[in-house]
Amino acid sequence: MDMMDYLRFKKIVRTAQTYFPYLSEIKPWVQNMVCRILRKPFESDFRALRLFPEGQTYVDVGANRGQSITAIRMMARKGKIISFEANPILARKLSDRYSNSHDVVVNSFGLGADEGEFTLHVPRYRKYIFDGLGSIDRSEAISWLSEKTLYGFDPNKLSLLSLPCILKTLDSLNISPFFIKLDIQGFEKSALDGARKTLTEHTPVLLMETPNEDLCEYLRGLGYSSYFYRNGVFFHGNDYKLNLFFMTPDKIALLRGNFSGAMV
Repeated sequence: MDMMDYLRFKKIVRTAQTYFPYLSEIKPWVQNMVCRILRKPFESDFRALRLFPEGQTYVDVGANRGQSITAIRMMARKGKIISFEANPILARKLSDRYSNSHDVVVNSFGLGADEGEFTLHVPRYRKYIFDGLGSIDRSEAISWLSEKTLYGFDPNKLSLLSLPCILKTLDSLNISPFFIKLDIQGFEKSALDGARKTLTEHTPVLLMETPNEDLCEYLRGLGYSSYFYRNGVFFHGNDYKLNLFFMTPDKIALLRGNFSGAMV
């Protein structure tokens, strides 16, 4: 399946699920179960975590329903996961699920450049809530669902849920991450602004979904280069399908030294 076929398939599935709102609870449970049984992460880029050293700290920004937590636990070698979810409803469910897990910490707040109370905007189409598209940025939350992403799109059926949420800066938490995944619907730049000290001191590997050029330029200014992961190898550049890694020279050298052939 090429990229265009994949996007069309996703659009069909996305449109179909708006007619069955109860799938918002069933779908992630089924996805998580299948991934665990098959030992296959929900996105293939997470296989790259097998190349990282043992016992590292993994930060999951935008935990949603725990897809990345499952993938990290599956691929990382004896890692500790610190997750952040601004949606209080989802955060509560994740906290209950992992309450007895020694390797997962769930924080019921998001990350940003400023600390305080904010409003999280979550799009709803018909009666289906797209909680994965929730954003502090209202325009980002309302604009993603459109004729490009849904068949037969009707703007009159689109609405927003507004939820109170708390934001903190990563720098205030004294975490030493080796890896940070960010998927927070256009709010990544703000989260990184609140993590400048952490990025400078610990140079974590970053993973982001479809970052725009402004964000790429921002990270280049911090000494990061972009890489995509394919067939067990990191390639320099941005020829990616969904996610892009960003690494500093010290992490690149570490991977090259530990795994011959891991970098191109």
